[in-house]
Amino acid sequence: MGLMSNTKTHAKLADIINKYHRKLSVACYVIGIAYFLALANPSLNARTYFSENALLPGLVEREFLTDKNVKSYTNELLELVKKQDLLPVDWLSEKFSEIGLEVYHQNFTSNHPFLERYGKNRRNIKIVEGTNVYGILRAPRIASTEAVVVTVPYRGRVAEHKYGGTNHGIAMMLGLAKFFREYTYWSKDVIFVVVDQEYIGMEAWLTSYYSLPSEYIQSSPMFGRSGPVMGAINLEHGSEFIDSLDIRIEGMNGQLPNLDLFNLVVNLCGREGIPVTFQGNHDAKYSRQNQLEGFKDNLDTMIKNLAYQATGRPRGLHGLFLKYRVEAVTLHTKMSPVKSGRNFRAMGRVLEGIFRSLNNLLERFHQSFFFYFLAGTHRYISIGLYMPPFGLVIVPSILHGLAMWIACGDSLDEESKQEEDSKESKLYIRKSRPFSSIVPIIIGAYITGMLLHYSPVLFVSKYSSLFGLSPIDAVPLGVVAFYTGSAFLPILSGRSWHRIVQGQSRKCEWQLLKCFGLIWHAITISTISLTNFALGYFLSVVITPVYVLIRPRKRRIFSLLQALLLLCVCPPFLVYFGLVGYCLLVDNFTSIGQLLVSATSLWQEGLFAVVTDSYLHSGWNLGLAALVVFPNWFIFWALNLKKVEST
Repeated sequence: MGLMSNTKTHAKLADIINKYHRKLSVACYVIGIAYFLALANPSLNARTYFSENALLPGLVEREFLTDKNVKSYTNELLELVKKQDLLPVDWLSEKFSEIGLEVYHQNFTSNHPFLERYGKNRRNIKIVEGTNVYGILRAPRIASTEAVVVTVPYRGRVAEHKYGGTNHGIAMMLGLAKFFREYTYWSKDVIFVVVDQEYIGMEAWLTSYYSLPSEYIQSSPMFGRSGPVMGAINLEHGSEFIDSLDIRIEGMNGQLPNLDLFNLVVNLCGREGIPVTFQGNHDAKYSRQNQLEGFKDNLDTMIKNLAYQATGRPRGLHGLFLKYRVEAVTLHTKMSPVKSGRNFRAMGRVLEGIFRSLNNLLERFHQSFFFYFLAGTHRYISIGLYMPPFGLVIVPSILHGLAMWIACGDSLDEESKQEEDSKESKLYIRKSRPFSSIVPIIIGAYITGMLLHYSPVLFVSKYSSLFGLSPIDAVPLGVVAFYTGSAFLPILSGRSWHRIVQGQSRKCEWQLLKCFGLIWHAITISTISLTNFALGYFLSVVITPVYVLIRPRKRRIFSLLQALLLLCVCPPFLVYFGLVGYCLLVDNFTSIGQLLVSATSLWQEGLFAVVTDSYLHSGWNLGLAALVVFPNWFIFWALNLKKVEST
């Protein structure tokens, strides 16, 4: 404590920060990025392993030996969907009953503010309706105290064309249910759910199962239920023969399942000879001759994993289970280009092994990692490895914030001395930092952020009727209009804090404002990184250098350049540039125009999805953008508009 309260120590630290904060900031930023990229190298990450011994993967001999039933169900279902595009509720109920399961239906409707509108002045809303069908296989030797779940989304022709078919997955589920029904070793109920309307249907089922009210989704009472769900598998299976199986783990708000569940799927697929991919990539093969290529493959997988996690959106229905502390993954099969490869039998044996391992669990997944990202199916980077590079990247914001605090105090000391010298007085009174002068700016920034957070409903209700726009068009246009108005707000307000004023105290004012903005930026981004590391890291890499550079400028050209930089890092444009990078990463485009058109379409859908996820699935991205990122951006925008002339 003596060291912290020693004024001489404070003076030395202040001198060090004043002299070296720029060099230290550049060094930390560059090292932080290089360190992060180097984590893709196998020498800096670790091989996956099982922490939960109770899973016992592959210990028992799997008995799923024939796929005759699955093929029969497939043929029946394919003939049925040719005649109708809706979920075949009666057929599914009949098949579940024949197998011997308890069969239940759940009707649901969704009436949220962002649904498609039609009719005169677009006043009529197209309500989303659907029916989930699920069957429960009760554990024969124990009460229904725990359960495991397998889900398959039903997709009509339009959804199948866009996302891929799942009819073979429904047939696989029925075949698996019939197989499970023949054995009595189950210690947990097995629930088979065919989900209508994708995420809305899954949200309706989960909210009803856990008896949680939803403002925008209404569903019929759930009469059939079991105990707490210990694990879930979402199956997206669109063909009899598969070339590979892609494991998808990203959930809502960047949540990830326990690493043991991922390892379980990889292990069992390896035993059955099914090639496993992650982010569409196979594991890199390292050798002395191709070390660089192996590193590039690992880095590509790692960046894709982080890019999907940063979106905060789930890559499958499993992502909604993670909100309820249920570990889940999506198994997405890639169709074989020819009628060869692994068939229903191999896939059924993998699923049998997964559920028999989950059946062995004595408690919830807890031993392995929840905070990690992957460089391959057998390589992981834990929180202890990836947080140091994040800390290095955020250091410049802290150092420059401290430098502004010290400079603000020096400015006041200089002004106080000048005033006392002019009065020929021996009494020296140090002025306090002008906190009251920056409080209105900060309060105004957060009030504006709150308006942005609650404005999407206004965009849709007003713009849809006035201009005949669909909700997916109205939301992005409204967001851009809001940011445009916010950019002019400091100028139109007529406040004195952006006018030309002379004096050291005025210089201290912008230094104090920048100090607050930088320190608050470091705090908020660090907090985001604890829940969604990918989002926090990408924001710190992109935004931190810009915020560090911003300061009032005498020459107008420099202010305009700073304004351009700030516009590039404001949330909607940041999303757009991120999608441009994503398109370059996952697709091959023949022209820049094609790239920009594709990115614009994704940007429009992405902003609309962020808003709807916030209302329907408790997504955090809208709140983070409007109440955290935007207010701080607005502070630096106001700072750039300041003009200070020192005497």
